[in-house]
Amino acid sequence: MIVDDSVRISPAARLAPAFLRVLSVVAFAASVVAGYAMGGIVVAVLLAAGSGLVIATIVRPETAVLAAAVLIYSNAAALAVTFHGAPALVAAAVPLLLVAPCLYYLGLQRRPLIISPVLALMLVLLAIQVVSALFAKDAGDATGYVITFVLEGLIVVVLVTNAVRDGRTLYLAMWALLLTGAFLGAISAIQQATGSYYTSYFGFARLGDGVVPAVSPDGVTTLRPRLAGPVGESNYYAQYLLMLVPLGVALATFEKRRGLQVAAIGATAFVALGIALAASRGAALGFVIVVVFMTILRYIRPAHLIAGGVAAVIGLSALAPGYLTRLASLEEVASGTDDPDAAVIGRIGENRSAMLAFADHPIIGVGPGQFRHYYQSYARKLGADVHEGARVAHSLYLSTAAELGVLGFLAFAGVVMSTMFPLLAARLRARRIRVRDPAVGHLAGAFFVSMIGFLATGVFLDLAFARYFWLMVALAAVAARLSTAANRTAPADSETDPASQRGVLAAVRPRPG
Repeated sequence: MIVDDSVRISPAARLAPAFLRVLSVVAFAASVVAGYAMGGIVVAVLLAAGSGLVIATIVRPETAVLAAAVLIYSNAAALAVTFHGAPALVAAAVPLLLVAPCLYYLGLQRRPLIISPVLALMLVLLAIQVVSALFAKDAGDATGYVITFVLEGLIVVVLVTNAVRDGRTLYLAMWALLLTGAFLGAISAIQQATGSYYTSYFGFARLGDGVVPAVSPDGVTTLRPRLAGPVGESNYYAQYLLMLVPLGVALATFEKRRGLQVAAIGATAFVALGIALAASRGAALGFVIVVVFMTILRYIRPAHLIAGGVAAVIGLSALAPGYLTRLASLEEVASGTDDPDAAVIGRIGENRSAMLAFADHPIIGVGPGQFRHYYQSYARKLGADVHEGARVAHSLYLSTAAELGVLGFLAFAGVVMSTMFPLLAARLRARRIRVRDPAVGHLAGAFFVSMIGFLATGVFLDLAFARYFWLMVALAAVAARLSTAANRTAPADSETDPASQRGVLAAVRPRPG
């Protein structure tokens, strides 16, 4: 497989006569007028953005990839439906943006359809979900979860792996995701700095459940809400921001231009601040694990690690003291000097209930999304503190085992491992052939650690808002494919061959200008 770093201009754009360009401008203006007439300013803006995106995609097909990545990770389309009255079709159609570049590569350029090992195992996982749903207590509800997996998982992976064909597009997608995370973290920082907790900022700054205790300088205990970004769930907001941290660190290490290095560092800092303001203890542990792996893979120097740790403590003391208080409570529980709080007790009961559900349904589980209907009966059987309403298992692993059984658990593990092993292999091979500062190694290592961060926080959280996870799986699969191809074409003496080094780096680094 040849790694192609060129950015092709589609024949439609290259050969388009002047009247077609004028027609595009007219269509753009007409969409604005029609949108305003049909539904006011919100619909007009949406139609204008949509028509502008279509025009941009004609000129540069990778534009649709970047737009889809931003819309999925910012949850902007769902917010437009929920908060601003946009049609439900808007949220459902976001992955379809990727159809345009797929048609361009498959139709106009006649490139082959890419079927990755990840996709093959996802099809196995789909088959297990279908069978499990057929035998579920509420087959209709379980089928809804299967459909969600198809729309947010399977289709996204198929489209992304076929739309992202070269290193430049993947590089730009990494920047798009990092800047999206920085945008969300910056809004959370504004909320915290101004105390405007109940201003949602168009839905991008929602509040989660619970509050965070904080002690003011004069000794008075105060409470602040936990921030939850565009998803409205603090722990998941922190989890998906955490997956962006390795990308930011890798970009800061990889970039040779000082301005882009500073931009990557600053964006990563805002992402980290968003994680802190969500006040997720699980994300804090995941963050430590991510930093350890980034240090092992030599993205972070020990001196920088120490300086960053000191800066983090100082920054958290000033901007999010409640988070430090919350982390201190976790340390007290772990050391046995204090009793677990209600949240920890509740999660223990939910996870023990999930173990019982798995023990009773070990092969195909209770059905996709169905554990919440079994929780109370199992919790009462255990004598645990029973929470009102439907509850989920607060563990990716226990939730998957309870709902899909051992077959589903192994299939999901296969999807994750088939994503991560090629990344690790490409990273190690790049180091073994001694390519100096190899871009392929940076890509592979960044996505590998990103998945590590998700798996670490998965100890405490189930798979909710799965579209974020599947987008990262798809991009990681692309990184593995490009990295493997670049390493395969790199000669053994590439350390001493500047031309060979440039060939490898060209796979992912954008061309000047």
